[in-house]
Amino acid sequence: MTNVLRQSLSGKQPIHFMPTEVSDDIEGYSSYILRITGSLINGQKVVVNITGIQPFFDVEVPENHSPSSLKTILACILSVTLKNTTKFGFEDIRTFPLQRYHIEKKAYIRVRIWNHFDQYNALKAVRKVGIHTASNDLNCQYYYRKVAHEERLPLSSWAVLSNYLYEFTSDSAYLF
Repeated sequence: MTNVLRQSLSGKQPIHFMPTEVSDDIEGYSSYILRITGSLINGQKVVVNITGIQPFFDVEVPENHSPSSLKTILACILSVTLKNTTKFGFEDIRTFPLQRYHIEKKAYIRVRIWNHFDQYNALKAVRKVGIHTASNDLNCQYYYRKVAHEERLPLSSWAVLSNYLYEFTSDSAYLF
């Protein structure tokens, strides 16, 4: 380990790294983990595990509903589907729809779920009753791209780590 890197790590200073591979890890964990492998500026291997990410999808608020009435409907659907009322949460957002040109933002409810498996089941249940959704890909193969976009993580240029914990592994890699 170089002195500059050692000094940066001991002082919890921002660390630059270049992502080379991105995946998500949902097997055997109750929460979603985004795993980024790459190189530090000195060429050493780094594995960055980003935790605390709650999968989500957005529900379009129809013109004939208020956000609060739609939240009540969603809460009923999700409570039955997930068999629990603590596995999800709601957030009011306003954004431009992805399809067609719009001059005004529309109201959406962001539905945050504890893990990827429950998100998949919740999304299917909401769609089944005819509620329009967005940010709603049922194919989890590329979900990491959505997460990286939402977290503003560059996947093809230098990224900066801050507010991190780390360990040096037996195969001479840093695990953040």
